[in-house]
Amino acid sequence: MQTKIDIYIPGEVEPATKALLCENVKDVDRGQYYADMLRKRSAGELAAVCTDIYYIATQEGAFVSRLWNGWGKHRDAIGNFGNFQTNAELRGQGIGRQMLEVWREHVRAREDAPLALFCNAGAEHLVKLYAPYGFRLAVDGTTVGPLYCPLGSSPATFREFCADYYGEKQTMTEKPATVEYRHEIDCLLRFALLNEGENLGLPGVGSMEEAYLKGLLDDMLLYFNEKDHVVGWGIRTADGVCRQLYPTYR
Repeated sequence: MQTKIDIYIPGEVEPATKALLCENVKDVDRGQYYADMLRKRSAGELAAVCTDIYYIATQEGAFVSRLWNGWGKHRDAIGNFGNFQTNAELRGQGIGRQMLEVWREHVRAREDAPLALFCNAGAEHLVKLYAPYGFRLAVDGTTVGPLYCPLGSSPATFREFCADYYGEKQTMTEKPATVEYRHEIDCLLRFALLNEGENLGLPGVGSMEEAYLKGLLDDMLLYFNEKDHVVGWGIRTADGVCRQLYPTYR
């Protein structure tokens, strides 16, 4: 049976199959924050500040698979890759690889592509599936991810990428947090800290995604270096501001 793949970009390209995607994600329940963010992004609620691209596979007009990547609408953005799901009864038929081929061609052609994409993977078979498409292990000592996929001229390894992105300690600028920079914190900083044996998290909040969905962004801060790259985040508390920074900026 022939598989048709449409590309849906909220606020930019909206095919009829958008309705099938939105119907599909209604029942996603892989943790409250993940599911809520997926529904908000697929509905276009973040289209003003984030680029979200969905690849929607159908057969004879019926939904069979989805794939996503997204990043903030700013220079040197960090991207997230995932939400990859194929109907259970159709797995093993090559639909996933067909989706990945379309994704690879499309993301490399975009002028606004991020510096790199990150995903959690979480299983060795996914590490093997994604490897031919440029994904490699990001954190030392793991075989199941997270994964790093450099784009453009970004370095081949994650440690080289961190050295290039963060650079040597520079002057930091404090700015109000926005969800546009979620992947700089929840992906890049999270995995960079894991490589140092540390976990992402501030008092009462474990991620930018959680802060956004809990309505806490007004209490959050972001820290930028001289290249306008995000090097950490903070939250206002009764005792002042609690910060979590990339190690060289502490």
